[in-house]
Amino acid sequence: MPHLLLHGPPGTGKTCSAHAVLAELYGPATRAMSLMINASDDRGFDIVQGRIRDFVNAKTIVRDVSKPKMVVLDECDAMTHEAQSALRSGASKSYLELSLS
Repeated sequence: MPHLLLHGPPGTGKTCSAHAVLAELYGPATRAMSLMINASDDRGFDIVQGRIRDFVNAKTIVRDVSKPKMVVLDECDAMTHEAQSALRSGASKSYLELSLS
């Protein structure tokens, strides 16, 4: 599941569904293997170049290393154009596996 986009009106459970998917995939390792960012709050280029890149590139000690780390961007439509471009560039260089909600 390299990319997933959850779309719908407010209150339909998009964020809750993203949390449920992460819990199902990672169980007790969810916090180590996933990064949840509310993109309406943390929406700039520095978030992509800092927090996301650092998280994706950091080594994590978990039993099942076959599962990729997940980055969930809640309310990603609020991200700046510059940040969205940085995400596209990073994904094309294969250092990001993104899940968008």
